[in-house]
Amino acid sequence: MGFNPSGAGGIAGASDVAFSTLQNDQVLTYDTPSAKWQNQNSSSGSTSQTGGRTLESFSGGSDDAKLGAAMAYCNAQDYPPPILLLENRVYGPFTTQRTLYSGFKLLGGPAFSNQYRGALSVPQRVDVQTSGPWLVLPSGNTFDVEIARLSFYSQSSNSEFMGNPNTGVLWTSCIRDVGFSLFKHVLGSPTNKLLLTACLFDGWWNINNSRNVSMTMGGSDNILWVGSQCLLDTPTSISSGGSVPYHLWLDYMEKTTIGQMFITGEQIPAAVRVTGSATTGGLIFSGTRMEGRNSGAPSYGSVVRVEGGHVTFRDCWISYGYANPGSSGRSNEGGVVSVLGGRVLFDACFYSRAVAETVPWLYASGGSTQIRVRNAQVAHDGGSFTGLPRVRAVNGADANVDDTVTLI
Repeated sequence: MGFNPSGAGGIAGASDVAFSTLQNDQVLTYDTPSAKWQNQNSSSGSTSQTGGRTLESFSGGSDDAKLGAAMAYCNAQDYPPPILLLENRVYGPFTTQRTLYSGFKLLGGPAFSNQYRGALSVPQRVDVQTSGPWLVLPSGNTFDVEIARLSFYSQSSNSEFMGNPNTGVLWTSCIRDVGFSLFKHVLGSPTNKLLLTACLFDGWWNINNSRNVSMTMGGSDNILWVGSQCLLDTPTSISSGGSVPYHLWLDYMEKTTIGQMFITGEQIPAAVRVTGSATTGGLIFSGTRMEGRNSGAPSYGSVVRVEGGHVTFRDCWISYGYANPGSSGRSNEGGVVSVLGGRVLFDACFYSRAVAETVPWLYASGGSTQIRVRNAQVAHDGGSFTGLPRVRAVNGADANVDDTVTLI
């Protein structure tokens, strides 16, 4: 930079200056990607929190363009800095699909974000308006991605948050303290599931108003929502047309624990679908709550549908289902939970009914299906029990139960 500090104009005469008169709470910083001196809000800082770079520090005529510049710059660094969204405002709209890279980090301010609501309770809102997925995995393995403390919102019926058209694998990555509203899909899709290895999802999540299956995932060795909270729900104004057949689909997911999710499958959607094979083992639901909304607004078909794999449900709440199976759009179901393949253990799970006591809580069908039931418990808010929850096994299914249920 060439200028004479004592000459006319001072620093304003610099050849690489790109700032106007400094305002209150602004500082002068040098922006390496654009090779310009710039005004910067001192509260956001260009290289402050977590060693990251604010989106505003990059050149571009829109937030979308700045994100492209930010990702290109950060991906080129030996130690990629996080991209920070720290201003209290709406970011976007983001309309350009972006490919993730190892070390990609998109972080909000020092507070968690919930689903965007009319109450305007979130510090930042990220508006996504892509056709298809916004963030996509490349082929191969992508490591050490982090997304945290942001509320994501879509105004396009075809927007997806993170997709996997290249059949890549997301490794050793973390997503925490996030909200999502009005996406078609959030993580993966029924045609391109998100593949995870050794990933952690934790903190506070709220996924609402999805226009199709919210999450379709596979992989192994993950810890997802253990000791945290994830609310997953879609109102009947969106789901009752049948576009949402289930909320969470785990396809060939193994050696993974699913923790404190609260999944509401009112009317059409099932809360959970699990698919796999005889070699898919180690999927554990621990303390997960899966239900219709309540006994007066239940799920039409099975709340949980297992079609294969080795699965454990422990200390789970599985209730308010199978109230109108002919309207669910799904076949071969026979109870609040339908196990149509695989080996499944239910241990210390709760059942509250929305239908007659004689309707099976657990239904198993098929010669390769095995279920084990231990320590079942009931809640009476949906109607009292004169007997025990029913378990039905048909078509050669093997059911081994204790004295806390009745095998019919």
